Amino acid sequence: MGVFVDRLYDRIENDAALRPLFGRDLADGREAQKRFFTEWLGGVGNYSGTTHLPLTHRHDLLPISWPASGSRISATRSTSR
Repeated sequence: MGVFVDRLYDRIENDAALRPLFGRDLADGREAQKRFFTEWLGGVGNYSGTTHLPLTHRHDLLPISWPASGSRISATRSTSR
């Protein structure tokens, strides 16, 4: 899972539509995503107890657009190959 998230975040770092949606430093996000995907896929539950917002509202404050959504889907697909 770590390799997948690192590759995904490498793509996010270089994507003009996605990069503005993330904080200045991607290191914390990388680690949080590793914990999220590990828990989501049935592994150790180290993510849910550390979030400040419920998952259903985690992205409410972000200006997520259709182009950004498409970029995220594209980055995820190409990372998983």
